[in-house]
Amino acid sequence: MEISQRIAVTGMLASQRQLDVVSNNLANANSTGFKRAVAHTTDVGYQAGLTAPVGPGGLDVHLMGIGQGTQLADITHEFMPGTLQATGNPLDVALEGDGFFQVTMPDASTGYTRDGSFNVDSTGRLVTSGGLPLQSNAATDLVVPAGAIDARLDDAGQLIATDATGTDQVVGRLAMAQFANNAGLQANGQNLWTPTAASGTANPVNQAAANAPLVVAGALEGSNVEMADEFTRLIQAQRGYQLNAKVVQAWDDVERMANELKSS
Repeated sequence: MEISQRIAVTGMLASQRQLDVVSNNLANANSTGFKRAVAHTTDVGYQAGLTAPVGPGGLDVHLMGIGQGTQLADITHEFMPGTLQATGNPLDVALEGDGFFQVTMPDASTGYTRDGSFNVDSTGRLVTSGGLPLQSNAATDLVVPAGAIDARLDDAGQLIATDATGTDQVVGRLAMAQFANNAGLQANGQNLWTPTAASGTANPVNQAAANAPLVVAGALEGSNVEMADEFTRLIQAQRGYQLNAKVVQAWDDVERMANELKSS
């Protein structure tokens, strides 16, 4: 395979990865709390050791480098806020500002989410839409007491249960955390994130602090996917794939004609 063919193939693969990322963004445009991803590419490198004459008489030479194509560098997530949408559901809650709700993962570790679509499971625990229990700021599950006839979350992040006499009881408060670098969080699906060395460790939110997120009860945060931006990226990735495919096809045609000339 000629070097230009190999380069074009790397371009096709990189464009395919970009298409995959854009497709996932578009598919999750209506997913609560979803954060869009962006694929970044970089050059592979250069073929070293080639020289070309320069100067009078070609006495001097300089090194030339032929590029080897492109590759996926990384996929990052952008944490700009999504639009808040009022739902009126007493167990829906959104965060306006930087921060995450804390959940207990299946392996007992702590995960983090911006998806505030909560409900109460059969054991009375406050859980995510995926069934993971929410953590309280007392490092315990939030559990609605037996006999309660109603439950709601307020703008302070408190879970309030109402008994048969109409008496309210504060069960606990949602635990929230912030990170030094949200872009370093690891995406785990279902709008869940886990910390990495790049994100830093979780810092508990002090709701009295100036940088604490505002809790909005009866609302959800929409995704931050901008359809116009994604369609622009989609067209760019499609165009890149098509152009590189044409380079591969052009070399196939050249090789076919060369073989025909040899056999004639």
